[in-house]
Amino acid sequence: PDEVDDPPAPKPSVTAAPPPKKPPEPHPPKAPKEPTEKTAERAAVDAVAAGAWEPAAKAYEELAKQHPENPAYKEAARILRAKAKK
Repeated sequence: PDEVDDPPAPKPSVTAAPPPKKPPEPHPPKAPKEPTEKTAERAAVDAVAAGAWEPAAKAYEELAKQHPENPAYKEAARILRAKAKK
């Protein structure tokens, strides 16, 4: 009797995985910004940080005039005037 080979087993159906995604290109470094003048608020804060009470008070008085809707500027000017007198 002739031996019959078993038919080959069916190959499992495998969905091919998509190729790996390429990592995003790194962004080129941003050019440094041109130096700009300090804002009035920044100048006032810097004066306070330096302990320059009189210039800080003047800066906050100007801010209070420019921004009457913000009572914090007027209050800061008052507090700094009191500190400057000590």
